Amino acid sequence: MAAIFIAASIAIAEKVAEKKQARKDKKKARDDERYQELQSETKQRLVRTQSGHVIAAVSDEMSGGGGAHHGGEEDLPPLYDDVVGTGAPESRTASSRE
Repeated sequence: MAAIFIAASIAIAEKVAEKKQARKDKKKARDDERYQELQSETKQRLVRTQSGHVIAAVSDEMSGGGGAHHGGEEDLPPLYDDVVGTGAPESRTASSRE
């Protein structure tokens, strides 16, 4: 009789261990998926912003390599004073925007 209880308790312990491992594996898969999503979101944000200015939007197709470019002086919009005409014109450089 004791052998039956011991065998049953061993079987139950193995079943519990299997379920626990299955939960761990499922959680790890969800965590890995979420980590990948966060990495891609962070990559897009870093490419899009630099000191609060929009530089370039990157889609997943473009992130493969070389698709995104960082803005140069020719990509800068006109300065406020140049558009409104209230003040001395400034040169269009990145240092004058800071």
